[in-house]
Amino acid sequence: GDPTSILIKQALPDIEGRVATVLTVHYAPGTASDPHQHPGSVFGYVLEGAMVSQLDGEKPVTYTAGQSWYEPPGQTHVVLRNASHEESAKILLFILTQEGEPLKSPAKP
Repeated sequence: GDPTSILIKQALPDIEGRVATVLTVHYAPGTASDPHQHPGSVFGYVLEGAMVSQLDGEKPVTYTAGQSWYEPPGQTHVVLRNASHEESAKILLFILTQEGEPLKSPAKP
């Protein structure tokens, strides 16, 4: 099935045109996201397992359950992968977008 589950998608009445989306993403052992970017700010939180995350121009960091990170708007997420080939991992994401914008898009070359 789809590894992504949207929990909340809410227009923000105090910030015209902004939408907040909260979702979980499940990563089977050894799986990864393709390089991508988000149009708005992103907050990530590891619910289960461990994830390796690398933003463009930065070093890769391993985040374990209970740890979190922030991504500035439009920054390329070069690496986002399950740190383990044995255990699954699950993250919670809080993503801000403008109405009608996609939650993410492939990284620009």
